[in-house]
Amino acid sequence: MRKAFTLIELLVVIAIIAILAAILFPVFARAKAAAKKTACLSNLKQIGTSVMMYCNDYDGFYHKSISTTTAYVNAVPATNGFGANKNLRAYTNWPWFYGPYVKNVNVFDCPVSPDGPEQLTKTNWTNDGNYGFNYDGLVRPVNEPNSMNETALPDSSSVYMVFDSGDPDPISGTNNWVGLLEALDLDWATLTLESAVRHIGTTNMAFADGHAKNIRYTQLLNRVGDNQAPWMIDWSDCKQTCAQPRYGRGLDFDPAVLPDL
Repeated sequence: MRKAFTLIELLVVIAIIAILAAILFPVFARAKAAAKKTACLSNLKQIGTSVMMYCNDYDGFYHKSISTTTAYVNAVPATNGFGANKNLRAYTNWPWFYGPYVKNVNVFDCPVSPDGPEQLTKTNWTNDGNYGFNYDGLVRPVNEPNSMNETALPDSSSVYMVFDSGDPDPISGTNNWVGLLEALDLDWATLTLESAVRHIGTTNMAFADGHAKNIRYTQLLNRVGDNQAPWMIDWSDCKQTCAQPRYGRGLDFDPAVLPDL
């Protein structure tokens, strides 16, 4: 007759399973996060290529809103999954300019961000919580007649173009340290997966030459000086060169708030 397991033996087996689960579940979670990071990087590579194709069709210039004194007059019909939009703005609606070169609205949706592509598929809507375009670095403010020309970049392989971001348009507001953190959703006490460092505390970045790679927060927040790579922005709080940020509790940025996943 087969002997049944004793209570002690069952408890030992349960304890072993619990220990293995405690060890393996974080590993599985990180593997899943790494897979999503890779998928996001592929998205940004495709977006980077689409921007280069756009520039090739428009004499090297990045997208720019056509405006009058009363309203924006850019308008596009619904196509390739994007909703129709009659008020295209270069800052919040930048995916509509490059969407025809990708032909897949889901490419503009980071798999880690809790915000899906719904905003992109709605009529006359905006875009938030997925990817941001280096607006004031490459497109320039509305009162400037032309966007940046890619041939004017000193080294396109080092210039930020499209990346994980809370806002779609870093920075269409005040060009300073506070504005940068706000646009990237890095000014919160507890960062969410809408922030620019959503990939295990890092950021995926497409550069102006079309290549894409994952970078650390120290590289993302690096401001060299006015109109210089990597941001190419005329900073309001820098005098030609920018002071390097101080990292730590109570300083310019606290790495302790970086999310693990």
